[in-house]
Amino acid sequence: MASRCPCCSTSLREPDGTAWARLDLADPSLRLAIEYDGEHHRLDDAQDDRDVRRLRRLAAEGWLVIRITKADLRLRRSAVLAQIVDAHATRTAERVLARAGR
Repeated sequence: MASRCPCCSTSLREPDGTAWARLDLADPSLRLAIEYDGEHHRLDDAQDDRDVRRLRRLAAEGWLVIRITKADLRLRRSAVLAQIVDAHATRTAERVLARAGR
């Protein structure tokens, strides 16, 4: 099975077309997202509250969200990449098994 590239700036929409989430990098077919949390995510209380509510809804709708920080990119690139590769492989396997009716 060929794998598609993830999409940048993916918007998730309500049935009426209103966007309720924008994901930095996502593969909607796997419900896998990668989000970069810059400083404003931890310094702005309103932004933090929106993030928490959005992440709760994403989890409730079956999304796996990998959150990445500046420190991750500077100090833990290999570990973050391994986490992303593992999550992608797991989600792909789950999708294949679901399609096979298992």
